[in-house]
Amino acid sequence: MVLARLVGVSALLLIAGRAVAEPAKRTLPELLKMARERAPQVAIAEASVAVRRAQKIEALGYFFPSGELTYGMYPAPELRCFDGAGARSTADCQTTNVTLPNSFNNISSVGMQLEARLTQPLFTFGKIRNASRAAEHGVSSARAQLEMAKLDVELLVARAYWGWKAARTSLATLRAGRDELLPWVEKIERDLDEAKPQFTVNDLQRIKVALAQVDIFVADLERNELIARAGMRALLHEEVEIDDAELDPVAIVDQPIDYYRAALRDRRPEVRALDEGVKALQALARVRRAEMLPDVGLVSSITWRYAPSIDSPQNAFLSQANGLGFGLSLGIRQPLDLVLRYGVFSHAGADVALLEAQRSGALLQFEFEVAQGHANLVEARRRLDAAERGQKYARGWLTAIQQNLDLGTGESRDLIDAARGYFELRLRYYQAIHDVNVATAQLRRSSGIEVASPQATTP
Repeated sequence: MVLARLVGVSALLLIAGRAVAEPAKRTLPELLKMARERAPQVAIAEASVAVRRAQKIEALGYFFPSGELTYGMYPAPELRCFDGAGARSTADCQTTNVTLPNSFNNISSVGMQLEARLTQPLFTFGKIRNASRAAEHGVSSARAQLEMAKLDVELLVARAYWGWKAARTSLATLRAGRDELLPWVEKIERDLDEAKPQFTVNDLQRIKVALAQVDIFVADLERNELIARAGMRALLHEEVEIDDAELDPVAIVDQPIDYYRAALRDRRPEVRALDEGVKALQALARVRRAEMLPDVGLVSSITWRYAPSIDSPQNAFLSQANGLGFGLSLGIRQPLDLVLRYGVFSHAGADVALLEAQRSGALLQFEFEVAQGHANLVEARRRLDAAERGQKYARGWLTAIQQNLDLGTGESRDLIDAARGYFELRLRYYQAIHDVNVATAQLRRSSGIEVASPQATTP
């Protein structure tokens, strides 16, 4: 009884372990959501946004006072004040107990000094304001790049998903076709053993060649399925399975190419990233120009000194070794390395012109990508329609040949030709569906707007 229970528990644990190990089947929207949260490209872009936000905080910090606090300790001699008659007096300090050269031989205590100095910027000719604006545009550019990374990942996931589904569907079709051809090998071999065979050795070889070609296609499709699976694992950081839905083309809202060209300037994140980048460099160029101009600020300082072995004469014109002092002044700082700063300013202006030129070139490139994606989608849809018609005709041809062979009125050559035509068109049909769906995702990435109809978001 105990042994039976142990065996039952072990079996249940084994079944549960297998159930846990099996990856969940995911739909395309689920995979896209997972990729946006887990893909390494997205994590890198999010880190870049964090860096830009830190730079913005750094720029805002220049609005606040800057300064330093210093504390020092030093050896202090014993210096006592005497009046002209030789009596000790800090009110009438004319002589000391030692001369200055001999004071180093009269060290008797430790002196301390604490000093705080603050500078509050009042007017900087736009240095701080433009630095803050440059940082803000940098954050906006980084956010657009984050959106770019998410869209790139979505495109990669869509390619892997549709490639995986197309390979799986094509494999099922090829294996079914192979199962249909295999019985003919045995049938022809038996027929060749008869006294008056209906088929020839060439017929047998022809079918074996067809089976070998099927095996080649199967090996290629299995490789494609493994690559798609590996790509999905790299994007999602876990093993997943795709859903069992049929491989069907997504529903598409037909729009002219000018519609997508007009949309990309407002919807494509690369354009926003470049626009914000130009604005950031323009603000930075204004900062470089302001760096050649003076800064005006309010300077305040507090100083505390204490040396127990040194008297403090009651004279405002003498330096005091003990005491507390403060100062407040309006300061102006003018840099003198203007030639070097002008070179930095010129460099910043050239960077602005370069990025503006790159933006113009990128817009032309984006328009070309939209045109290319639209052309690919149109061609794939036309090819899909032709392949769908062709595979239906080929299926009817293959069925008729099989019936003729069963009646003994057909030839094996016709069977091979009909089977090859049907399965080739069937595979082309699946490939066309894959190409339509991928081209839809690619056009969405190129234009920045949705191409498929809302009811086609869930396969």
